[in-house]
Amino acid sequence: MSVAARAGCVAVAFLVTFLLTTAGCNSVFRFDQPAPSTDGGPTDDAETDAAGPRPCADDTTCGTLHCKVATGSCVACVADTNCSGTRPKCDTALGVCVECNGTNDCPARHGCDTVTKRCLDLCFNDDDPCPVAGFVCDADRTLCVECKQSENCAGSANGPVCDVPIGRCVECTGNAKCPSSKPVCDRRTGRCEACVTSAECDLGSACDPATLTCRPLP
Repeated sequence: MSVAARAGCVAVAFLVTFLLTTAGCNSVFRFDQPAPSTDGGPTDDAETDAAGPRPCADDTTCGTLHCKVATGSCVACVADTNCSGTRPKCDTALGVCVECNGTNDCPARHGCDTVTKRCLDLCFNDDDPCPVAGFVCDADRTLCVECKQSENCAGSANGPVCDVPIGRCVECTGNAKCPSSKPVCDRRTGRCEACVTSAECDLGSACDPATLTCRPLP
């Protein structure tokens, strides 16, 4: 082999070694990886492009809804002042209005169910009568419940199935029980809906709390 050929081989070997070493340091090496942006702007990153721009930065882009700035999503509420009527409290984690977030939000002799965020009558043992007809005492939770098994839900207008952990007759206990036209189970009511939070809607849409359907943002 000529001196020039040997020199060429050495150069190629050095280049390959350098590239492999660089890849090891950076975990991933791509020949087509774009250079970092030098002006502080976005890079050509597929993940960033897929996520798209945030739909809101303040309430002005949400119509009658409110902007949860931390996630950039339009929601029914971000504070109790956004709620009223039978659901005067805001579950800020979900951005939906609920009856209670804790027992202090409920009247005397009532407790707040942690799943459905409803105020229920308190009771202390199985022999403690509940004031609402058809309700029985769940002594473990010290709350009056509608059912302890599905047999208790025969003929119930709320649904034929007992959601045992919350003691309520419902239409659904999870999304798997809902049809494609209303794929989300609203645990507050035990009914299937098109959406409960804006997270279930496409980008650029939000869940209307009045109809529980996705609608385009203004």
